[in-house]
Amino acid sequence: MPKVNIIGAGPSGIACAMQLARFGLDVDIFEKNKLGGLLNNANLVENYLGFPNGITGTDLIKLFQKQMEKYPNIKLIKENVIEIKQNKNFLIKTPKNHYFSDFLVIATGTIPKKTEFENNNDFKKYIYYEIKNFPKCKDKKIAIVGAGDAAFDYAVNLSKNNEIIILNRSNNIRAINLLAQKCKKTASISYKKNEPVKSIEKYKNGLLINNKFGVDFVIFAIGRLPEDTLINKDLADNPACYIIGDVKNGMCRQTSVAVGDGLKAAMEIYETIG
Repeated sequence: MPKVNIIGAGPSGIACAMQLARFGLDVDIFEKNKLGGLLNNANLVENYLGFPNGITGTDLIKLFQKQMEKYPNIKLIKENVIEIKQNKNFLIKTPKNHYFSDFLVIATGTIPKKTEFENNNDFKKYIYYEIKNFPKCKDKKIAIVGAGDAAFDYAVNLSKNNEIIILNRSNNIRAINLLAQKCKKTASISYKKNEPVKSIEKYKNGLLINNKFGVDFVIFAIGRLPEDTLINKDLADNPACYIIGDVKNGMCRQTSVAVGDGLKAAMEIYETIG
């Protein structure tokens, strides 16, 4: 049977791998970071079918991983893909090895938008863009910059043990009302509108924002960009290459959408083989 390589082990990549494995194909799935993609940042997933009370992102990832481990023909490779070449088949290069496949699925997801403040080396250990790698802490003061779902979800997640300030550059909240109301009702979360981050200075054991907010950490949740550095026009035009999930779905970054993308790609690959 043909071989399929998948780059990215988020919901779309995992769903694609499992469906292909059910068809009897051998699949290598590459992941340089934690399994699960953006679910690692999710405090509570409330719109994924089958969980009427919601489920934390980390718990959902554990279920995905447990289900994927049922298929011995799926091999998870914890290596960073640095280059893709194509001729009659696909060549995937990592710093350690070369891998070949007949079909390629790119499910690389997104990366956070960065800010110019991180260019200052004195600030780097205090500035974050996601909470999946955020240090476990208690009784800290944390500023979260942003007004979308991610910013408000991070606030709810971290407010259990810390004091949170949400800084919105305008008065427009883009997060869904459910998240906004949760933050409003949480005593350890304060919300500041019309507060763009104009300055950051070193302050005591943390940072001083706009000369008035002294905090231990800052998390910038100011948007995300497709992680498409591996994708060129030749790959995008190759019928044996499938680009799925958040890397192509713009603002539709939902687990259900990503899973559907993965299933669809797997079925199309199998149909092509048949």
